[in-house]
Amino acid sequence: MAQQVERKSQVQWDAERAEAKAKAAKVIKANAAEAIRLRDAALKGEAVPVAESEDAEEQGYDSYTVDELKGFLGERDLPVSGNKGELIARLEESDAE
Repeated sequence: MAQQVERKSQVQWDAERAEAKAKAAKVIKANAAEAIRLRDAALKGEAVPVAESEDAEEQGYDSYTVDELKGFLGERDLPVSGNKGELIARLEESDAE
């Protein structure tokens, strides 16, 4: 018996993209709030923890899910198609510009 492959409609793709963008916005907002908190602590002369080598920032985009990567790309109005490696390459290229 032949297996049927479910094809996603444009509406489904759009919904998934919107969800990924929302997740990415949430991550970006959380990171921004933490950065502001650390900056304020440093300005007050308080001890500020140093990022460890296993921090997501040092690992790059590998620690993010495909949906989160697509959200980051969507925020930059870049194409969201491709596998995880292609998405990461596109984000890193955008960072270098």
